[in-house]
Amino acid sequence: MKRPDVRSRSAIVAVIVAALTLTLPASPARADVPPCFINPPDVQLAVARTPGTNPIACTLLSKLLQASDQTQLAWIPGAMLNKTLGLTVDAFPDSAYAVRFVVTPQFNAAFAGPDTLVRFASNTFAAQVGSWWTVLETVSDPSGVVNGATIAAQLALPAASKPSFEATSSEVRVGTVGYFGVVAPAFGQPGGGVQFWFPGEPVYSSTKAL
Repeated sequence: MKRPDVRSRSAIVAVIVAALTLTLPASPARADVPPCFINPPDVQLAVARTPGTNPIACTLLSKLLQASDQTQLAWIPGAMLNKTLGLTVDAFPDSAYAVRFVVTPQFNAAFAGPDTLVRFASNTFAAQVGSWWTVLETVSDPSGVVNGATIAAQLALPAASKPSFEATSSEVRVGTVGYFGVVAPAFGQPGGGVQFWFPGEPVYSSTKAL
């Protein structure tokens, strides 16, 4: 959603993604981690440590973990995922972890309504086919979806991006591998929003103009 897709590297990514599921070593407890952060059994998870992160990230993380097959979960360092993506700017904060999960029917039921997955682009095709998604509630205010400048800031979009169309997910194919984390600062934008990355997997969606 916030970065160009890397479909041309799909075969390489598949191999590296498999390697990323290896168990990570335990990290020492941190006294400065706020209470909302969830501590997985083997590693201290700091999903939302980046300044300015939307506080709903912890709630969404909890929902994701409850809707996932626990045997399929893995916590991946942001720096490792960024290296896998091979992008010119970081997608995930190097200092935080992202969660690898596999989409279940429970995931599709949980991420509906205010927590529906959405993405933004300058045209309908780009809005529907990308791998990067966020959650509707995190980019909305009581009156509806917030303006393009706010979306661009939270999702760290390039200055040239004009989020004019919104794609809304109806479901993600069960069995799809996904990653959840926060948006790293980039392109002069603060980031801090929440993001889902589904490498090489389309999400079933509909599109409308903002």
